[in-house]
Amino acid sequence: MKSYTVQVMKTWGFISIFLGLLALFFGGISLSREIGIPLAVVLIWLVACLVGGYYLIKKVAVVSMQVTLTAEALSIRATQSATERQIALTDIASFFYEDFNGNKTFRLRLQSGKKVKLAHNDTFCSDDDIEALAADFEAQVAGAAADQDAESASIRREKSFFEKPISTVMLVVVTAVISLAVGKAVFDGRSLQGN
Repeated sequence: MKSYTVQVMKTWGFISIFLGLLALFFGGISLSREIGIPLAVVLIWLVACLVGGYYLIKKVAVVSMQVTLTAEALSIRATQSATERQIALTDIASFFYEDFNGNKTFRLRLQSGKKVKLAHNDTFCSDDDIEALAADFEAQVAGAAADQDAESASIRREKSFFEKPISTVMLVVVTAVISLAVGKAVFDGRSLQGN
């Protein structure tokens, strides 16, 4: 049995705070124009919204979770809560882990079709064990597949976006569009001078 502490970002908490701060910020700017507040006060208002929003997101939208991995199950419990969610390994159809640009996502897809997602953001969440959890879970699944353990052998690893063939197609299309746009911007309206 291994235990991990994971800092998880609540997506809807983050979105709600972000949209509220945008409304507060732009409402303050539009109000300042109507009553003639100096630019320095508007800049202080901007800094206050940014700093306050950062700390508000860290306090409200980030939750510490205690995750325990055993040979039979994975249990997830919020540190401040007594409620624990037990997920038997036989109930897991696949798992996904991606670490991209400071965002780490560990997702389980259950046999019922539901998803359990642990999302970590390096900007707002402090250091935690999400990488170790993903590595140990993958090692346990791979070991079970090698041992032909019936409980864990059927769990497959989902490919990330960059491992799927569509990413190569998107790369070629985006590169072509950018090349055409740059070529058009450079050569538009100019004739090529030749001999």
